Amino acid sequence: MFTCPSCNGALKFHIPSQKLKCEHCGSSFSVDEYSLDNNAEESDSFGASVYTCSNCGAELISPDESIVSFCSYCGSEQVLASRLIRQKKPQRIIPFRVPKNKTKEAFAAKATSVYCVPKEYQDPAFLEKFRGIYIPYWTYDVKFNDEIRMKGVKSYRRGEFVYEEDYDVDLGLNGLFGGIPYDASSAFDDSLADEIAPFHLKNMKDFDPAYLAGFYADRADVEDTAYEEDVIERAGNQAIDVASKSCAKKNQIDLKFPLKQAEQNELLGTEIVDRQATLFPVWFLTWRKNDRVAYAVVNGETGKISADIPVDLKRYLLYTGLTAAVLFLILNFFVSTTAQTALMIASALSVIAALTFSVQIRKLHDREMHIFDRGYFLSRRDTEITMAKAEKIRRKRMRGYGSLPEFLQNTLIILLVFVLPPVVAFFFILLCDESPAKRATIGSMILLAPAAYAFVSSLVYLRHIHEKSTALQAFASFSASLLAAGLLIMKPVEDYWYYIGCVACLAAVLLTCIGLLQRYNEYATRDIPAFFQRKGGDDSEKE
Repeated sequence: MFTCPSCNGALKFHIPSQKLKCEHCGSSFSVDEYSLDNNAEESDSFGASVYTCSNCGAELISPDESIVSFCSYCGSEQVLASRLIRQKKPQRIIPFRVPKNKTKEAFAAKATSVYCVPKEYQDPAFLEKFRGIYIPYWTYDVKFNDEIRMKGVKSYRRGEFVYEEDYDVDLGLNGLFGGIPYDASSAFDDSLADEIAPFHLKNMKDFDPAYLAGFYADRADVEDTAYEEDVIERAGNQAIDVASKSCAKKNQIDLKFPLKQAEQNELLGTEIVDRQATLFPVWFLTWRKNDRVAYAVVNGETGKISADIPVDLKRYLLYTGLTAAVLFLILNFFVSTTAQTALMIASALSVIAALTFSVQIRKLHDREMHIFDRGYFLSRRDTEITMAKAEKIRRKRMRGYGSLPEFLQNTLIILLVFVLPPVVAFFFILLCDESPAKRATIGSMILLAPAAYAFVSSLVYLRHIHEKSTALQAFASFSASLLAAGLLIMKPVEDYWYYIGCVACLAAVLLTCIGLLQRYNEYATRDIPAFFQRKGGDDSEKE
C-alpha cells in the first residue's frame, strides 16, 4: 500500500529517522510529504487490512498488504485471515521511537536477571517475534473552575504556644488539565498499561496512516464513556495535590478540601471537555505453553518494559537439588544441634513457606479475577465476580501496602514474612529461662499462629482459583506445623520421632514450594484470550 515513488518498492516507517524508508533502494520520505491516493482528501477513515486470528478472534489492522503468521495475543502459529475494511481514523498518534534491537536487549537483560527461565527466553529466534503494535487509548481533557474559594489553616509556634489562623483562600486552577490517557482495548490488560506508563504527550502527532507502515494496530472495544468517573477523580486529585503543595510552599497554609468525591467535584467544577482517540506504540512478545500465554510489552516511546517471566520447573528442581547437596555438606561439618531444635527450625521453614504461598495465592486471585483490569469489565465480559466487587477489592488493596511501589511492597513482605516472626519468637524464647527442649516447644507453638493465618488466607482466595489441588499444597505446611508442635508438647524420649517430624516438615516445605512455583507460573502467564464478542470503541469498521 505504501510504495516508493523512486522504485515502486515497499516503504516502512523507519524509527531512527522518523521517516518512511524504502526497503529496496533506501530512499527516505517525510510522513508529511508522502500522500496516499485514498488519503489525498480529508476523510475520517482510511483503507486497511484487518487480520483475524481463528484461534482467539483477536484482530489487528494494518495499512500494509502483508502476511501475518503469528498471533500476538494467543501465540498461535498460523496464517491469519484478512479482509479489506474502511477504518475510522484516530485523531492523534505517538510514533515508535524505540527500535526493535533496543527492545530485544531490554528484554534479554530482564530475562537473565531471573533464574531458570524457559530456554526460549534466551533464543534469538524467539526474540525476533517482537511485534510493533499500536494500542488504542482515549485521552481526555478536563476543565476546572478558573477560581475557587475555600478554607485554609496556618499553624505556627511562638515560644510555648501554637497558634492557628483561619483563612479564606482564593485559588486559580489555570482552567484545563489535558491528555489523561486510558487504554481503549480490553485485550490489553490495564495492569500492563500501568507498568509501561507514561507516554509523553509532547511527542504526539496528528494521525497519518503512514505511521502504521510496517506495524499493526489493535482495535478499540472500550467506549469513551467507560472511564469518565476515573478521569474526573484522577484529575481532581491531581489538582488538589498541586494546589495544596503550592499553597503550603508559598504561604504555609494547609488547604481544607472536602473528603467526599462529589463535594470535591462540585468545588473544583471538574468537567470533561474533550476526548480523543489516540494510538500509543507498544512492542509485544508472546510466549505460549499449552493453554497459557506470557506477555512481554515494551513502551515503544520510552523503552520501559513489563514482562511475565515464568520459571522452568525442571531446571529449578535441578538447580535446587544441587544447591541443597552443597549446603548439606557444609552444615554437616560445621553445625550441630539437638533433635528438638532441629524440629523447631524445620517447623519455622514450613511456616515461612506457608506465608509466602498465601501471598502468591492472593496475587493469582487478583490476576484471574481481573481485579486491576477495569477494561475487562467495561467490555462486558463474563467473570466470577461483579465489577462493583472488583472495584471494592481494588480500593481495599490500594488503601493498604498495594499503593506502594513494587520494590517497597517486596521489602515489606520480606520483613513481615521472613524477619518479624523469627525475631519475635527468638526474643520470646530468650525471656524464658528454660531448657532447650522447653524453648523449642514454646517456639513451635508461637509459629502455629502465622501458619494458621496463612492456611485460612489461602482458603479464602482458593474459592475463585480454578486449580483446586492448590488446597492440598496450602494444607501441607499447616499440618506440618501442627505435627511439630504436637511432638514437642508430647516430648517422646526417642530422638527418631523428632527426626521423623523434621522429614515431614521438610517434605511439606518441598510440596508447598513446588506448589508456589506452579502458582507463580500461573500468575506469570494468562489464560488464552477470546475476542470473538469484541464490540464498541471508536476504531470500528466503517460500513
